[in-house]
Amino acid sequence: GMIKVVRELLQRGTDPNARDREQRTPAHKAVLSKVFEVNERFSFTVPELHLQQLLPILSAYNAQFDLADQSLNTPIHLAAMLNQGRAILFLVQRGGTTK
Repeated sequence: GMIKVVRELLQRGTDPNARDREQRTPAHKAVLSKVFEVNERFSFTVPELHLQQLLPILSAYNAQFDLADQSLNTPIHLAAMLNQGRAILFLVQRGGTTK
């Protein structure tokens, strides 16, 4: 499924910190929406249960969880706006900040 494809893309060298035009990373996108974009060519609809799997996979490939987008929001800001407590806890435990 989708998790396997994401893992495969990361294993093949996809940058887990790649930024889009709004300076969002895959971690921002995983938290922000139901659509997870790995890169410009690959995006997936994300059931909420998969969010709990995506963040650890990104972490395993050295994703940075303290990067701010062009609106100065980190993934933790976005998770807080969406009341995603588990995501916030995970991000904080792995170096995510609101600075």
